Amino acid sequence: MDTRLETSKKAWKLREAGKPFEAMAIWEQLYYTYEEEENWERVISTLIDIAICWKIKGEISGKNVFLEAALATLHNIKHIAEREHIDLRNDYDYHLAGVETALGSYEKAITSYEHYLSTSKTPEEEANILAHVGFAKASHGQKEEGIKMLRESLEMFTKSQKENNFAGKDVFRIWKLGAKLRLAQIVDDKDEARKLLQEVSEEAKEKKLGARRKQAETLLKNLD
Repeated sequence: MDTRLETSKKAWKLREAGKPFEAMAIWEQLYYTYEEEENWERVISTLIDIAICWKIKGEISGKNVFLEAALATLHNIKHIAEREHIDLRNDYDYHLAGVETALGSYEKAITSYEHYLSTSKTPEEEANILAHVGFAKASHGQKEEGIKMLRESLEMFTKSQKENNFAGKDVFRIWKLGAKLRLAQIVDDKDEARKLLQEVSEEAKEKKLGARRKQAETLLKNLD
């Protein structure tokens, strides 16, 4: 058994349960171990997980300081990859775009997402990116097109009915709930927005996806 992999899975479960700081504490220990061993690919993968923790904390708390920490972590990853002459992970641009969106840098985010989409993706991956790009476009003045893209994304997830289980959590469900959260933030109809957020909150609670539940509840409070 790879004990480090099991340790990372434990951190992943904590993060998706809405406990990003607890997850980060575990990943930081792995990061220092990999750095000491000069295992740079594992260093980069661990730092991406840490960056996601900062992003989730920023979205839950509404504080940009955590999002800036996520962005700084991602920039450090690129610096390490260039210094050690190794390739970035294929999903680097995806995570970078997510933080750029959260910080309101929508043009940069759209470019990063499009770069990520330039390689072949599964229908579920395409649906996920469609949701992200739709939200970024809607937030950047192309509201009608963005809403259309988000609705198409949700239709794609509904048609798929596939699961992608990791550490006991369905990644595709996490993505689908994320798409609903984004749609709720940009539709003009508050009743529809409330319905979407309530659906996310209930389903996230049922599936023990605490991060999504906290995001939905934060948005519901702001809606009222």
